[in-house]
Amino acid sequence: MTEASVVICADTLDRWDDLNAAIASVRRQTCPAREIVLVVDNDEALLESARREIQGVVVTPNTNVRGLCDGRTTGAGLARAPVVAFLDDDAIADERWLDELLMPYADPRVLGVGGRLEPLWRKPRPSWFLYAESRLPGKPNPARGSLASHRLSKSLGQTLAVQVGRIPRCVF
Repeated sequence: MTEASVVICADTLDRWDDLNAAIASVRRQTCPAREIVLVVDNDEALLESARREIQGVVVTPNTNVRGLCDGRTTGAGLARAPVVAFLDDDAIADERWLDELLMPYADPRVLGVGGRLEPLWRKPRPSWFLYAESRLPGKPNPARGSLASHRLSKSLGQTLAVQVGRIPRCVF
């Protein structure tokens, strides 16, 4: 089976508990990640705390332009597995998340996949919030917080056309 590195980007110490829960959820995968890469974006206190307190994770500052897009690019550049999976710093992955993200890679034509996200509301869901499945019945819901990309898709002229960052030039 194809292996994956998991990249998590974080930009604030305010979500420290969420970040640690995200990392713990990656460690509980039925299909273990080759590595976890934590990219810290523009928060020296978070970077220092992560380096000191989070063991067994590659911790690095974002070496590109500030923001999620370039943070993911930094992480993808450090990742060693053939597939790079991205998880938000405030997300908790189901124990089969990585296994399910990797299944489509049995087909060599697959360059990227998106995972399903289910919000864990801390308060009742706002009535104005619509789920993507409600707006687009039967259509895939490409979630920015849960996705994977084949490393070759970036190196082969950035052929992965799905834009999932906050700026149009972002591949990841």
